[in-house]
Amino acid sequence: MWRTVHCHLSCIGPRRLSPPFSLSAPAFIQRTDCTRNQSFLNTSSTVRATRVYHLMTSTDLWDEHYFALTAVVTVGLQLACFFVAFYCHFDLITDFAGSMNKVLLVIMTLCLKNVFYTRQVILTALLVLSRTELACLLFYRVCSRKKDGRFDELHKSFCSYLGFWVFQMVWVYATSAPVIFVTGDLANPPIGTVDVVGWVLFAVGFLSQVVSDLQKMAFRKNPANKKTDICRVGLWRFSRHPNYFGEICIWLGLFMASTAVFDASTSSPGWGWATVVSPVFTIWLLLFFSGIPTAEGKNLKRFYVAEDQGAAWEQYARVTSPLIPFPPSLYENLSPMVKKIFFFEFDRYRHEVESFSEAIRSHSNEGYSGESTQK
Repeated sequence: MWRTVHCHLSCIGPRRLSPPFSLSAPAFIQRTDCTRNQSFLNTSSTVRATRVYHLMTSTDLWDEHYFALTAVVTVGLQLACFFVAFYCHFDLITDFAGSMNKVLLVIMTLCLKNVFYTRQVILTALLVLSRTELACLLFYRVCSRKKDGRFDELHKSFCSYLGFWVFQMVWVYATSAPVIFVTGDLANPPIGTVDVVGWVLFAVGFLSQVVSDLQKMAFRKNPANKKTDICRVGLWRFSRHPNYFGEICIWLGLFMASTAVFDASTSSPGWGWATVVSPVFTIWLLLFFSGIPTAEGKNLKRFYVAEDQGAAWEQYARVTSPLIPFPPSLYENLSPMVKKIFFFEFDRYRHEVESFSEAIRSHSNEGYSGESTQK
């Protein structure tokens, strides 16, 4: 008892008892007991810190599939890029940041889960391949042009420009959702027909996107094509926007190849089907918001100020599907209703024809530049 009392007193501070009231014990006993008690205190602190760490990183606080964590990472990364782009007037990283954000999310979730089943590795590799290729292509294109004309007006308003980046956050997060769910789940159902169909659909989309982009770039670099902006070479002969067709197929394929895990999941059975938002959002984006509508419609004005007053474009649009590649000779003979239902030939893609003099006048007043609307 005396040793214990003395040890506690000596560990706290100098002894205040003086002989003959000293409760001292042999020195080696004092050192041994103090060391043991100090180790106990240190061990307790380590345990408490470890418990706090596990609490902060547990799936109970976040979620097993890391959707909360990936949302935080996406918001943080995109906001950081926004401030750089806005205050430095530097738009070269905009598209690059969006595509590489998706790459970061799927690699991060795969590594955090530390489970490398065949399906998880393949889906991660496919997404990384497609987004890295697109990021490099868009970065090369914007560097060649020295700027991105889409943001000339947005840069004038902090809120408007921020709104674009917030929309990009939603785009990144929504489209990546199926692969994030798979890489964050422990289920490993056998590879089946649906997986293979999804991979094939992805391959069709990826090849369509890469080939059409390269064909369009080669078309623009050819001096012989300076007099026309209508690309009819390769895939562009069968679709007015084969690159958008490829983009849709990519996300449809990744979603299909993820579906086997949705029902097999033991932690969140059935909830994976909510990630259908990925292909649905992509289709809506390209058909009704920032894809074909920004390339056609009122932005076709550049064709109607030419000498033929838009006759070349109208002939091209009459025989060419807006999205799904289809033989021109067959597409031309389809009824307008069939074109609208099965090929998405919507009225909003048409240009409201002005008189030639009105088109010239508006072209001059607005300082229109066709380059800013080219895909």
